[in-house]
Amino acid sequence: MPTKPLSDYEFPLVSVYRRKDHSKAWTAQWRNPHSGKKEKKLLSSVGYATKADAEGWLRDLSNMLLERKRLKTLGITASAIEAAENGQLPLVQVIEEYKKTSGEPTDANFSNLESRLRPFCEWLNGPGSAYALGRDFNKFALPKFRDWLQKLKKQRALKNVKKRGAYAATDKALSATTRNIYRAAAITFLNWARRRNYISMAGSDITEACERFKHETILPKWLRPPELKKLIAEVVACDRVMCLGSRSDKRAYYTKQQSTTASPRYAVQTPLFLLLLLTGLRLNEALHLRWNNVDFERGTLHICSDPASGWKVKTRQERMIPLQDSPALQQLLKSLAARPQAGDYVISGLDEYTPRNFHRPSWDRFADKAKLPNATPKLLRSTYASCLAMGQGGPQAWQLSKRMGHSVEVAERHYVGAAVPRPGNKVEEWLGVEKEVQDALAQVVQAKVPPHTK
Repeated sequence: MPTKPLSDYEFPLVSVYRRKDHSKAWTAQWRNPHSGKKEKKLLSSVGYATKADAEGWLRDLSNMLLERKRLKTLGITASAIEAAENGQLPLVQVIEEYKKTSGEPTDANFSNLESRLRPFCEWLNGPGSAYALGRDFNKFALPKFRDWLQKLKKQRALKNVKKRGAYAATDKALSATTRNIYRAAAITFLNWARRRNYISMAGSDITEACERFKHETILPKWLRPPELKKLIAEVVACDRVMCLGSRSDKRAYYTKQQSTTASPRYAVQTPLFLLLLLTGLRLNEALHLRWNNVDFERGTLHICSDPASGWKVKTRQERMIPLQDSPALQQLLKSLAARPQAGDYVISGLDEYTPRNFHRPSWDRFADKAKLPNATPKLLRSTYASCLAMGQGGPQAWQLSKRMGHSVEVAERHYVGAAVPRPGNKVEEWLGVEKEVQDALAQVVQAKVPPHTK
């Protein structure tokens, strides 16, 4: 393979020429990026007789000047750069440089980077202050940082506090997933600092000195059929409560008689509840499900982002949910689509063009009456996935992961538990509430009010 001619090699910011005197020695010349002054050095003074011999040295010099020029554009002073090259720059300042090169403050990735590196910065300013300088950071620091992460507790936002963003520590330890996120962010930064000679460590030492945290295996949580039956009964009962009067029939209000034109007293929750129960959708996925993403001919629900409202599906992964294994779901969607008030969204908002806002008090009302205050939309999703995983004629693990929008490992970790297999070939049968779902559907079909009431 032919080699490239020496005259074609380029060294940005560095010029190499022969002196005009009788020695004809090679000289390298460049400008200091900060002061702008010219600097020269004979190649013979660094042990090289020709330009070809000094190619590696010239390349390193060019890369160093380019890096200094880039750091100057970021507003980093010459003294800070010199301290970094000597390993005397505090790592907290190096982290600030790392943030500037990794994203803009307006990017979502930048906010994630800010929060993920915050524990490492807190450790450097506190228990890890002995390793705060780049020259002092070594492979013995990372095990201590890992031990510190092991002791971190979850935090909760303080209410009724004037200062926004105030948090207080709880008694619960951080999950292994969260600790691994903080660990990965610190390792990524340290590898970046190692490549720029801010710290003197090998890449293998950085990875091996801070091991991953192991996940604790916890059985998935789901609602049993008796609990689901209580919830369905209470949500239907709350939706049947009507106001006494209306604007066109105020006499019924004063006489405490039921008016034929009265509206439901509470925000209607049955359509949303059944949609979550029979599909396993996340709450925002159900609220932003549009009718043009419902295909009755192919029997699928297309779960995707909503450009109209700007909402984006989690993990940016679109997926399909089949309708064939749930006749009750098909009946629910067809009854909602046949309503004259049906708009762009399956669960409409205050008007037909906007998605509905989740009304937490109405949801908590029927959950408290069923004596299941922890029955959140997320628990319904877990119940759906766990029951399908235990269904004898249900989807396989890889099919369930595609339906839920997870990897097979995550689906098995969060939803698949050791339990008695459930007979049947429909979602309602796997859930064990086929009759109760049909009774609730009858309430939806007979209702004269749109699902976005109140």
